[in-house]
Amino acid sequence: MRETPLLCWEIKGCGREDCPVYYHPGVFCWLVDGNRDEKGKLLSHCLDCGVFKLSVDRAIGRRSADLALYQTVGLILQQMRNSEEELKEKVTGLQILNLVSGALQSTTRLDEILHIILTGVTAGEAFGFNRALILLLDERGKTLRGEMAVGPLDGEEAKFIWQQLEEQKPSLKELLFLPPGSHRSQGLNSLVGRLSLPLHSSPKAIGSSLVEMRSHCLRSPEELAGLEAEFVDLFGAQPLAIVPLVARDKAIGVLIADNKFTQRPILDRDVELLETFAHQASLAIENSRLNQELKGRLLELEDSERQLRKNQTYLLKTERLAAIGRMAATVAHEIRSPLVPIGGYARAALEDFDQQEVKRDDLEVIVEEVERLEKILASMLDYSKEAKPEFQEHNLHLIINKTVGLMAERLREKKIELETEFAPQLSPIMVDGEQMQQVILNLVHNALEAMEEGKLSIRTKVKEDFVSLEIEDTGRGIPKEDIDRLFTPFFSTKPKGSGLGLPVAEKIVVDHGGFIDVQSQEGVGSKFTINLPLKRPW
Repeated sequence: MRETPLLCWEIKGCGREDCPVYYHPGVFCWLVDGNRDEKGKLLSHCLDCGVFKLSVDRAIGRRSADLALYQTVGLILQQMRNSEEELKEKVTGLQILNLVSGALQSTTRLDEILHIILTGVTAGEAFGFNRALILLLDERGKTLRGEMAVGPLDGEEAKFIWQQLEEQKPSLKELLFLPPGSHRSQGLNSLVGRLSLPLHSSPKAIGSSLVEMRSHCLRSPEELAGLEAEFVDLFGAQPLAIVPLVARDKAIGVLIADNKFTQRPILDRDVELLETFAHQASLAIENSRLNQELKGRLLELEDSERQLRKNQTYLLKTERLAAIGRMAATVAHEIRSPLVPIGGYARAALEDFDQQEVKRDDLEVIVEEVERLEKILASMLDYSKEAKPEFQEHNLHLIINKTVGLMAERLREKKIELETEFAPQLSPIMVDGEQMQQVILNLVHNALEAMEEGKLSIRTKVKEDFVSLEIEDTGRGIPKEDIDRLFTPFFSTKPKGSGLGLPVAEKIVVDHGGFIDVQSQEGVGSKFTINLPLKRPW
């Protein structure tokens, strides 16, 4: 009896020199030895084999043909079963990815995101690795630093953790949403916190995975010899998967996973799943870091704003003190001007009193100059006093109408046409009603002083976060060289002006978080625009 089975090329003079059975020992012929393990049968080659086709066509006997058909159908069914199992695995993998991705989208905190990623990698219902850790690239992009790890530190701890999980049987969703650190090995986490891998010009396994943005699965001792010594000192050298974390075409770190305690082999499909998951994980980490950076910038801006406001307050106080100093130098001149005629006419009236020849015109001059003094003193007090705004919701249009109503008689006397154009549906704004009325009164008064006849236009407009109140006249205008000095205390273009009306108005507007713009052309008119925030800036 023949010790070795006939090969297919020996049957009926097949002679196919490319037959895999002929060139590859261990690959078996369906026809000669049908009971052998299907692993050694190559269906794709046998279908091209002439002898096989003859057998299927029952050219050499029913038994061989039936055997070939039986084995063919069996293998096809086996392949279908394998495909179904692979499909189930892929569906399960996608369900896991969907659940973990949903958890990642629930937070922007980096520690929670890292915890969810590592829990997904190590949970039995998910990827099922024994241990996992994440290293992130530092801000300078020159060093990989350990951030977080999940998994047992040693075999004893592994048994304890897995026994707990077996007793409690938490779902994957419950594990993902546990607080960071609740089931994380502090021992392993302290180790990863000590890990720091500088990226040299010729990085080893972990560094090269980051630089090349390519996954590595180290299995053999030769491959594991390429690990960084710093990593081996802390975690040992056992088969592991290294997957780069890449967000927006930029490497930000690496994910490392192993099966140190179960020694379950790391298959290629395990690495493929990790790569798919790493994409979502990388985006979540990068978004968290960007969010943290944005929060940091916002805090810096808030600090800068507070400092700016503090400096602004200081400058305003300094400016006010300087103005008060200038006031001391100019007040004598400002008060002396009306005091001289007051004194002169008062003495004349006193001399004429015995003769009963006191003149009405003399007394009128005295009263007029006294009123001028009172006005100067009132303006000085308005400018120098610390009157903080009492913010309340007010309808700006009502304040404008009320203020203009106080000036109605003067408008009629000077034959000035009033035109108003208000922004529709302007919401109430937070202002001090009395102070804002004073601002409008000062600016309208200035406009009337600049006109004998003409038109006064008052308009409101909404511009982004501000409401603008424009007060425009058709008066004589302001010379260009004087515009920059309008808000300087005691500067006035009017012969009997105090020079404090506009500085007082500006101070009030600034205290409200706004500012005043001025546009003017000689012989055409002037426009003052008050800009107030729609919401309180502090």
